[in-house]
Amino acid sequence: MSEIFPAPRPEGRSCPIASAGSKFSNSAGAMLLLTGAAKVWSASGNSKFLSLVNPIIGIKFGHLILMVGMVEIAIALICFFGKRQSLALGLVAWLSTNFVVYRLGPWWLHWNNHAVVLATSRTLSISLRKPPTTS
Repeated sequence: MSEIFPAPRPEGRSCPIASAGSKFSNSAGAMLLLTGAAKVWSASGNSKFLSLVNPIIGIKFGHLILMVGMVEIAIALICFFGKRQSLALGLVAWLSTNFVVYRLGPWWLHWNNHAVVLATSRTLSISLRKPPTTS
């Protein structure tokens, strides 16, 4: 009977599952803060790619990257400073699901030009490079 209903933990001892959830929330928050800041920064660039219209969402890639970056930063702040861990973990799961659905979008639309969708992830590496100087 004690195996089914374990004895309550003494005060001061935390549940190992709650501790793991907190560590995951903090690490997810750190990654989201970093990638969100990079997206916001790269959206302010002048790449021709940023002016193209996203075929799945229907807005310019520059606006899309900026919005996704701001959402990532907002979720990161909730992961760090939110009172409800379940909300933070739920938002991370929601965002992850949206990323998967977005990546499956071209397949569902029978759209074969994957270069534009894949360019979203490449934009970060392109915009983080130092632009060539002209003399």
